[in-house]
Amino acid sequence: MLDQDNPREGLSRREQMIWLACAIDGEGHICIEKASPSGKYKRFRYWPIVSISNTNPVFLLKAKGIFDAPIYPTKKQGEHRKAQWHWQASTRRALLIITEVRPFLDLKGPQADAVIEYMAGVSPENKGVRLTDEEMARRERFYLILRAMNAKGPPATTERVDTRKGEATV
Repeated sequence: MLDQDNPREGLSRREQMIWLACAIDGEGHICIEKASPSGKYKRFRYWPIVSISNTNPVFLLKAKGIFDAPIYPTKKQGEHRKAQWHWQASTRRALLIITEVRPFLDLKGPQADAVIEYMAGVSPENKGVRLTDEEMARRERFYLILRAMNAKGPPATTERVDTRKGEATV
């Protein structure tokens, strides 16, 4: 008998990646985080993140069953809101996940491509080494690119094709 809560049972790896890509496209986020200088770090730090958020932790356990990454709760944002949970991976693990699901991403494909390109320029040998001003500028550029891609608000285009007054567009 298949365990319905375990996406690994009965699904091929390809099917798991399709499921995870759909979850990332619909409930997920791909970005580059930026941390201010503090403590031993004298310059900004940047790292990629892939995450899925949902009010149902069982949904995120399915993602964790495909790629083991931590699930974090967040504080409720108000009395009438449900608690939210986040499945999140960063740095090399995020790259591994993004690379494997990339063929199946639709909405978040451009963000995935930007993170893959960003990480292609990041060397593990740089850990603990002071980065050049050029490398810091490159990292800031990717951070700003992804920030613009993930900006909230109206879509980048206002052109509407074949819509009637009052008709919803998706």
